[in-house]
Amino acid sequence: MQRRSFLFALFTVIITFLVISFSFRSLIFSMGTHLPDWNDYPFYVWTVYQNVGHLKSLSFHHFFNTNIFYPYQGTLLFSDLLLPQSIIALPFSFFISNPILVFNIVFFITLLLNVTSTYFFWRQIIDKNEQVFLAVFATCVSGFLFQNSVHFQFLGFWPFFFGFGYLVKNQKTTKDLVCLGIWAGIQFLAGVYLAIFLLCAIFLWYGLEFFWNKKNKESLLSIVRQLFIVLVTFTLIAGFFAFKYIEIKKMYQINREFWEYIYYSAHLTDYVFSTNYQSIISNLWPISKWNSFNHAGSLFPGFLISGLFLIGLFSIKKIKTIVSISIMLKREDIFFFLLLIGGFFASLGPRLNVNGTYAIVPLPYLIPLKLIPLLDPIRVNSRWYLYVLIALIYFALKGMRKFNFLSKTFIVALFCFVVALEVMPITKSTEAKAYYHDVYSQIEPICTKNTQVLLEYPMTQNTKDINVVTNLTYRTQAMLASLRHHCTLVNGYMGYVPKDYVRYESELTTSVNSTQSAQFWKLIDEKQVRFIKLNKHDLFSEKVLIVEKFFQGNPKVKILADTDAFVIAEVSQ
Repeated sequence: MQRRSFLFALFTVIITFLVISFSFRSLIFSMGTHLPDWNDYPFYVWTVYQNVGHLKSLSFHHFFNTNIFYPYQGTLLFSDLLLPQSIIALPFSFFISNPILVFNIVFFITLLLNVTSTYFFWRQIIDKNEQVFLAVFATCVSGFLFQNSVHFQFLGFWPFFFGFGYLVKNQKTTKDLVCLGIWAGIQFLAGVYLAIFLLCAIFLWYGLEFFWNKKNKESLLSIVRQLFIVLVTFTLIAGFFAFKYIEIKKMYQINREFWEYIYYSAHLTDYVFSTNYQSIISNLWPISKWNSFNHAGSLFPGFLISGLFLIGLFSIKKIKTIVSISIMLKREDIFFFLLLIGGFFASLGPRLNVNGTYAIVPLPYLIPLKLIPLLDPIRVNSRWYLYVLIALIYFALKGMRKFNFLSKTFIVALFCFVVALEVMPITKSTEAKAYYHDVYSQIEPICTKNTQVLLEYPMTQNTKDINVVTNLTYRTQAMLASLRHHCTLVNGYMGYVPKDYVRYESELTTSVNSTQSAQFWKLIDEKQVRFIKLNKHDLFSEKVLIVEKFFQGNPKVKILADTDAFVIAEVSQ
């Protein structure tokens, strides 16, 4: 029996993983050169290799310092640590020198771990193999995964589901509670958002346990004991890192603006339009016509899951001429129902948005956002949709149980096929970019031997035909290149940008625009810049000429390289 169970688990994991991997097939055949995109992904490669470098050199004292945003300290904590992902990358980095290849290996291992963890989670709730297969498939092959694949820290949800599996497990032992705390801690080190989601689910679970057992003193003591074990274990794993996050937040006075919680929330219409990318079903004329009215995003789980969800949640009875519609919830059902309601309203954020229009109306999430500090880091509220997806699949499986024939292997396979047609992107292209320019060879030997400060100018693209995406690519490519030339960058990109960095960039730009050479070199000296790389194609030509004149007018400047696209200038101290 155990062997059959293992074989089924292996079958479920492999098939689901292969289906997901098929969506990223273009990456499989070019893992050494391509990334899923060149927006945030060069930044993720850079983050992983900052950790890998610290782990290899056992540089724990300066672990949170990086080679960007010179001279600011603790800059690794401006965003998610990606530490578990980096530990996975570590052994590969010893015999593979290409950071893109190592990262892509970690990318596919992450997908495999996602499938494995969701299998573990759903197996705690469901006994029938066919339903487990559909649950795992619908969770991993979902719009949620494909829409969030651009954010690697949110793509790595495997610690979340391993932890969730221990949370919903019946008759938890002390070992189970410790495992739950460990996985919550690991998730915090992998991505803070999902760790907060898991912690909120833990508090909801034990809050309900407290409500159900409030008259039983012995049960209440057991609940307190269980929660204490989980939280202590979590603190032992993640407490030091959480303390450092808080320390950096205070040091740099990092605070979210209220408009961010509104801007990055889901729109009410996100739940009615099918996708904001192309799938086979979304390309059908009636669906594409309907989606053409969409001016925001999409969190729609698919017609099949939605239909089964409604069947599972509602009971319809007819007595003579009277038809009654009711909701019958057992103890476990209430938890998932509250996940559904909580996730839905949390995803909408503190104020209502409808199809691209800010409707101003206050929403229930405004209250916990104001009162619970734990929610403060969650800027992109739409990601609370993960709760909704889990609850929808849970009740969809209950809908299947109402029709015995729906549990047959053929029907489940058909359902999975329909899910794939609904949510899998038709194309998910990848791209390679020549991020390491030949002129870097002039400074690589010097920085490798004794690291020096490099300024990539302009710090933000300043020419025609630029936008947020191209600017992001410009910044992250410079960071990725730094892994090879080993210089310390004045430039940088993170979830948080220091206010003084913004001031510096503004003053540097002003000095060029107003041709103030003295001010320009004063700012260069402020950052102890040894090398300046002028990126001509990312700056208006008249501004390029100004900077080149600055170089020519300073006797301390030596031009190391000058091409149609770049100038490398060395500034003697």
